Amino acid sequence: MKPNQILKKKIQFFLEAPTDITTAEQEKIENIRSADKSTVANELTFGIGQLILAPAHNFVLNNRTAEGWTNFERGLVWLSYYIKKANPTSFSLGDEPFAAVIGMSWLYDKKEMTDNALELLKRRWVLKKEKAHEYVNHKEFLASLYEIYFNNNQSGLPVDSLKDNHIYKRLISEINSPNDQYIPLIKEACDYHLLHTTLSADRSFIEFSYFELIPYEILCLLKTREKLGFVTPPIDHDLMKTSLAQVQANTSTYNPETDEVLKLIVGNRR
Repeated sequence: MKPNQILKKKIQFFLEAPTDITTAEQEKIENIRSADKSTVANELTFGIGQLILAPAHNFVLNNRTAEGWTNFERGLVWLSYYIKKANPTSFSLGDEPFAAVIGMSWLYDKKEMTDNALELLKRRWVLKKEKAHEYVNHKEFLASLYEIYFNNNQSGLPVDSLKDNHIYKRLISEINSPNDQYIPLIKEACDYHLLHTTLSADRSFIEFSYFELIPYEILCLLKTREKLGFVTPPIDHDLMKTSLAQVQANTSTYNPETDEVLKLIVGNRR
């Protein structure tokens, strides 16, 4: 499928997603209570799409803004705890949660969470050695944007490990280009995002399965460009035109202290 077809199908999927998660929530609580210590952390990702993120997409697309961004923040916090509690060499622990937490926490202005996720990712790179930079290439992209934005460093970046023609490497190498030259690259990155969602023809290259239609890596790029002095014009791409591309983190009312599932997992001492 073409990128615009993927977007339409995913939007339709989320518009039809159920938003009453009462039963699923109770089932997860029971699963946590009966799980052993080695698997309890995985409950933060088992069913996270159905329980939190599909309803979140639905709410935002239906202009239930506060509910949507509250759900998205809950999903973000769950993923953050997951990458902290999971065994770093576990087969079930993939690279995407690290990238998702870095990008989304940046947009939610939770720098401590962003820093922690990046440190955990760097530790994972050391442990994985020669396989560190396989798959989920937007993790290198986000780590490179972080270096540029927060450390004013544009050399020796993680994207150096990617192939020269990869869109993320070109976005970094051309990051100081004027808008008329740079906007086509951003639109290409938007296509890349959609082609690497769960509707990807090649399921080995899925990079966006949590916050699927939030172009968080593009939004972090635009924030970085703005810090470098560039004014961002409207991006003429369908991915950037949905309400999911207009992050309204300040409308979230999520409170981890009242999240029973999270409290059960964090407090589990079996």
